[in-house]
Amino acid sequence: MFGPGTNPSTARNDGSPTYLTIDSIGQVGGTLRLRARVRFPGRIAASDTIAEFRLDGEPYQVFNGSLDAGSTHTLDIDSVQLGNQDRSRFTWVSWSNGGARSHTFTAVGTDTITAELDVEHRLRFEREGSGGTVASAPAVDAAGTFIPAGTPVTLSADVTTAGHVFEGWVGDTVSFSPTLQLDMQRPYDVTARFAAPLVITEGQPAEAVMGGRYEFAFGASGGLETKTWSVVNGPLPSALRLQGDGTLTGEATETGTFPFTVKVISGSQQQTIATQLVIAAPAMAMGDVVAEVTNAAETLTPEERRYLDLVGNENGRVDVGDFLAWIETTGGAVSAATIQRVLASAAEVEP
Repeated sequence: MFGPGTNPSTARNDGSPTYLTIDSIGQVGGTLRLRARVRFPGRIAASDTIAEFRLDGEPYQVFNGSLDAGSTHTLDIDSVQLGNQDRSRFTWVSWSNGGARSHTFTAVGTDTITAELDVEHRLRFEREGSGGTVASAPAVDAAGTFIPAGTPVTLSADVTTAGHVFEGWVGDTVSFSPTLQLDMQRPYDVTARFAAPLVITEGQPAEAVMGGRYEFAFGASGGLETKTWSVVNGPLPSALRLQGDGTLTGEATETGTFPFTVKVISGSQQQTIATQLVIAAPAMAMGDVVAEVTNAAETLTPEERRYLDLVGNENGRVDVGDFLAWIETTGGAVSAATIQRVLASAAEVEP
């Protein structure tokens, strides 16, 4: 035998099946001739092959194969069934061999039998956002209606509130035209997206402190749910980054006023705002700094210690070099006795 289930099989070179079977292969006695039976495949299917039927009790969407001539088989299909994840409905009309919905037939070997079906596909549409309406022609239930295959349906999205915008259709088809033409050759679940005017509501970052972690969230109302932020003018302070979701994060490693412009995009809308970030030095008392540098007490916060190290030599700890750099940077008044005390403390820890 040589057929679909043998190795090698009767599949084509590209692997697609032919369903051809050659069996009863044998030698004609006393000669170099062979004889064999060639069985050409038949096909049993519904007019829409998503629908299922039962051949001898086994479910199929398509049966390709050979049935022995003269053999008897049962054929059955539901009068109504759902497919495409319950989004298509199939109603049995007839079998091409004239049999009842459930019947027995005698195979001829190359049987081709088709179940004729009436096919309907479900249309469901909804609105996302505010400021608009959706209508259909012919009028159907937006929550879900089965419509005969091939029936043309027009969906129309109309903006009803000034300033709002139509952002397109999403779902089983995508379009930016307010008018959507569907031929109903398949199911459709679609959503018309409307958006209120895009407005930046949080655009002035809070003041940062050098040496500390920083986080600020820009905000906007309107538009679609997804909003993307970016810097379009003016560099941000070093070590700070604006994330796509509008969050400004990082470590403030310098002081000053830094102007920049941010842009937010949501669907077809965009807005920009010129803003600035002020980074200030932490306010520290001379006594607290001296106590920290001389190891007399831990009087500073981690952020304040980080600030002193950034101002100084950035060696990962607070030392006399940081103290002197802080005095120079801030112009703070310090007595000679205090400086001598700090230097003496530094000398004590020298190796």
